[in-house]
Amino acid sequence: MKFFNKNKLRIKKEIIKEKVKFYIDYSNLKDKFEFKNKLLTDFINKENCLLIIDSKLQQKGINQEETSDKLEGCLIGSNIIYKKIEDRASDSVSVLGVSVKLDNKNRPKNYIIAFIISDKDLYKVETIIKKYNSHFYIGFINESLEDIIKLYKNDDDFSEKFKYTIFDNNSLESMAVLSEIEDLDRTKDIIEHAAN
Repeated sequence: MKFFNKNKLRIKKEIIKEKVKFYIDYSNLKDKFEFKNKLLTDFINKENCLLIIDSKLQQKGINQEETSDKLEGCLIGSNIIYKKIEDRASDSVSVLGVSVKLDNKNRPKNYIIAFIISDKDLYKVETIIKKYNSHFYIGFINESLEDIIKLYKNDDDFSEKFKYTIFDNNSLESMAVLSEIEDLDRTKDIIEHAAN
């Protein structure tokens, strides 16, 4: 029988081409938000951070439109400028291996909300960081939010365009951090520092 230290962070590292990906399980930490806040503050530092919340990446069974409305309310209340787009899911689904075409009324909607924050603004989006599965893109290209969302939807190498990419999965209490291989030591130090 194994016993886990309740303040233990589990980290796995994988090198992929010119990038390094850290898989972090923070489920055993007592103060999960404090860990995330320290980690994001250190990664963002003086740079801005693009935060994207994609409703299709949230827990199954939630109402995506309701989720989108709650997010918008939180952002408006915090005076954060954001961009929201509605993205229709595929026009067909597979049922028992047979592709069934859906009409526009029956195609599920997906909402993508993007906004930019600095390390000083993290407290404004605390409830979002605690509740929603989120992508954080740090060191991003200078584009409008609308153009960035289009790239997010259509470019398979979207995360390659940023210095750091973080996906926080609140449901599983884990995250993935992708960085340049030359930033391996800095990335590892930031992760370990955030856990202490």
